[in-house]
Amino acid sequence: MHKVIQMKAAGGSATARYEGRAECAVTAANGEIGLTFQGVQAMKS
Repeated sequence: MHKVIQMKAAGGSATARYEGRAECAVTAANGEIGLTFQGVQAMKS
């Protein structure tokens, strides 16, 4: 698990930044939710 280091929210969107440079952006509009991830490494199986 990575610790959240910054959270921002405005209008219908929010962004969470995590230790290790990962980010998750969430948007909500017209009855839909969008997720965008950056800096996330693929899981190894």
